[in-house]
Amino acid sequence: MTFAELLEQIGGMGRFQILQITLLVTPILLTASHNLLQNFSAGIPDHHCRIRLAPNGTYAHINWTQMSTGGEEVWGVPKDASGQPEKCLRFAATEWPPLNASADVGGNGTGLATEPCLDGWVYDRSIFTNTIIMEWDLVCNQKTRRQMAQSIYMGGVLAGALILGSLADRFGRKAILTWSYLQLAISGVCTAFAPNFAAYCAFRFLVGMALSGIVLNCMSLVLEWVPTNIRTIAGTLVGYSATFGQIILPGLAYALPDWRQLQFTASMPFFAFFIYSWWFAESARWLVLSGKVERAVDVLKKVAQLNGKKDEGEKLNTEVLKSSMQKEMTLAQSSYTLASLGRTPTVRRISCCISSVWFATSFAYYGLAMDLQHFGFSIYLIQVAFGTIDIPAKLGSAIGMSYIGRRTTQASSVILAGLAILVNILVPSDLRTLRTFLAVLGKGCLASSFNCLYLYTGELYPTVIRQTGMGLGSTLARVGGIVAPMIKMTGEYCSYLPSLIYGTAPILSGIAAIFLPETLNVPLPDTIDEVEGRITPEQQCLSAQSQEPVLLQKLDQGRTLDGWREAPFISSERGREGGKRERIKEEGRKERRKERKEGRRERRGRKVKGRGKEKEKGKEKRREKDSRVSTFGKEKETQVEDEKKPLERRRKDACDRGMSETPRMKRFNASVFKKPDTALNAHTDTRTNGPPEEESILKSTIAGIDACGMGIHTLGIW
Repeated sequence: MTFAELLEQIGGMGRFQILQITLLVTPILLTASHNLLQNFSAGIPDHHCRIRLAPNGTYAHINWTQMSTGGEEVWGVPKDASGQPEKCLRFAATEWPPLNASADVGGNGTGLATEPCLDGWVYDRSIFTNTIIMEWDLVCNQKTRRQMAQSIYMGGVLAGALILGSLADRFGRKAILTWSYLQLAISGVCTAFAPNFAAYCAFRFLVGMALSGIVLNCMSLVLEWVPTNIRTIAGTLVGYSATFGQIILPGLAYALPDWRQLQFTASMPFFAFFIYSWWFAESARWLVLSGKVERAVDVLKKVAQLNGKKDEGEKLNTEVLKSSMQKEMTLAQSSYTLASLGRTPTVRRISCCISSVWFATSFAYYGLAMDLQHFGFSIYLIQVAFGTIDIPAKLGSAIGMSYIGRRTTQASSVILAGLAILVNILVPSDLRTLRTFLAVLGKGCLASSFNCLYLYTGELYPTVIRQTGMGLGSTLARVGGIVAPMIKMTGEYCSYLPSLIYGTAPILSGIAAIFLPETLNVPLPDTIDEVEGRITPEQQCLSAQSQEPVLLQKLDQGRTLDGWREAPFISSERGREGGKRERIKEEGRKERRKERKEGRRERRGRKVKGRGKEKEKGKEKRREKDSRVSTFGKEKETQVEDEKKPLERRRKDACDRGMSETPRMKRFNASVFKKPDTALNAHTDTRTNGPPEEESILKSTIAGIDACGMGIHTLGIW
């Protein structure tokens, strides 16, 4: 019984799962708000230099802002090329208009000397009552600090993924999630009361760390407590909660135009999340893999009781839980590091290509999402549009991944996003509706890319390094979020350069995605070797008609027939469920083969035991041994024994064998030894008193010659 089957046994998607998912998803709404909060807390209002009054205050009664039919006109500030008041310069004259009619000035006072805004700025408070830009004058030569604050925040998100992610593997998901709630609540409230810009950046860094810990551990607890067939729905629910958080944010910001009130309101609910997080159940998977099996059993029993399966929960024990998690425990003991992502060619190609997609998607996403004030429409409406587009984008991504394929959907999403951004450069600024449409389209394509990335990356990497690969992609996504605000600074030198960079990066990553393997209808790999020998969709078509092409491919890769039988079969049906059914069938065949083998052993044992005597057992073993010894083995043993004998003994044995085995020697023996030939007798008779040993010497010589000839003939045949 697997762990997934165990979850089904104690209730599956029961009351506990529904309640825990609801409580985990709710904070995600506000984490999305914190992620994009700086669009409103650091909103840039219209502004111009504060006008210097005459030293004696003679003109203090003058209203320096006069209303005319052409709109608001500011006296004492020069106009820029578009006819709007300069944001960073003012006239150096102490009074305006000049009392000296002969002053050589143009219609807009271009002939007067200008100076920087030495006395501060005047801000338009019709949209934002108060922002960090107004409070700390982050404009003109200080405006890069706004982008720096966002980069610092994204740096905190990266640090949280690295630090809190590793701590969660050591101390548990629940403990780190509870701490992250408390950290975000405290640091968020402290941000609302920050006395200066440095303190603001420090607290925002801590908020980013906590946000990363919340998202990672929330997703882990959701997916590790739901059955396999509900995981897709649960993951989609978490994603859509972040989308609705983006839609809620502009309404909250419109109701609270003061950035301190907005920051405080978005942070206070996390104290409530911290309080009820103590009710969460720790991940049973993590408890087992950490060696805390007894605690995992207690947690599962409580879950079963809440789901109305108390009787099933009482059946659980440490042995049952260990057996259900045997595969996960084996994989957890494997020693794989970040270097494993680059050791083999296929995994190395996957790591390079998918990492570039992660970086480019996040880079362009935050480049668009954090620049909402350049479209000419209300920032609140633009934020609603940017949040709403995620709903059809994620739905379209899910449909494309299911019917078109992961690779095509991923590559087309980022390429279309890049093209939308690049085309927007060519659109005139007065076509505000078209520019806004292209920006919203690009943002939707990037949201679709993000939705595809999480699933596609998990399917590309094998089980033993899946978390490592996901961690690498997530890290590079955070790096993209850090770099994106800095690219905005290049707009000071070339207005279209940021958009050019934001659009080029996704297109290049889309080209890289083309070199990734397709994973639609392919079972999830467990080892690196399976990834290196991944079956392509074209080969799946062959395997659907016949398993022979798959067998030949496995044999070409140096795998034995038994290894091919043990490998997961490639399903000819659509979806991973088909592959799962094939694996279940193969496991059943293995079990039946194992049972037949054990049955044969048992029958053989009963047969031997029935004889009742140790002597019969010895005879049986000798008979089995004799049956395995071939004729060649016997001859080899005889040859070895012969080589140990002296030369004369071997010669005599050869002669004896020759005389006894060949018909020729039988005839010779009959004629020579039993009935002496007359010719031989005549020969011996003619000899005068010869020694009696001559006859035996002659016999031995003839027999030896014939035996040697027979041996050579026999050797040639053998």
